[in-house]
Amino acid sequence: MRVRETLSATEAIEPRFPSSGCNLECQAYVESKIAQIQADRQVKPSSIPTPTPAPKTVMPLVPKSKVKNTTYLPIPSIGSTGANDWTNLTGTEFYFNLANYTGVVEVRLEANLHLTNGNGIAYIRLYDVTHGIGVQGSDAQTTSQTSTAIESGKITFLSGNNLIRIQAKSLTADTTVFDGGRLRIITEN
Repeated sequence: MRVRETLSATEAIEPRFPSSGCNLECQAYVESKIAQIQADRQVKPSSIPTPTPAPKTVMPLVPKSKVKNTTYLPIPSIGSTGANDWTNLTGTEFYFNLANYTGVVEVRLEANLHLTNGNGIAYIRLYDVTHGIGVQGSDAQTTSQTSTAIESGKITFLSGNNLIRIQAKSLTADTTVFDGGRLRIITEN
């Protein structure tokens, strides 16, 4: 009997028995070995390679850019005073509540102010009528005889819905004139 050393995957193994020389027991043994070899050659489901999915692209967490917004709250009316002490300017009252603005970064007073004769210094500030105090950081001044745009520092308001008004004064006998103004409210969201 001739023995093959290698078989291709497509070749079937057929038992060939000599007409004499292999009894039924021998034939059964050979057939079982052939069946075992054929079973080993077949692709088993567990041996089928599973395709590896492409790795998911993970986007790095990029912080959302915050956007700055500017809102202006006009201050009603104008006014003037020749007093050397803080004086209320009639008609300049308005209500302000910091909680109405989300993400407040800063608030500043912008105003137009001048002295009638240009002698000395003209001062203005915001006054919190609700709490009976000057609003911290709201003071601004000028020595100009013509209406000049001025700006306060960063303003700190107390919480709540507060009645605010403009107060002005002059350190000389000259008149301080408030020509109008507004709050500049910068938020970041």
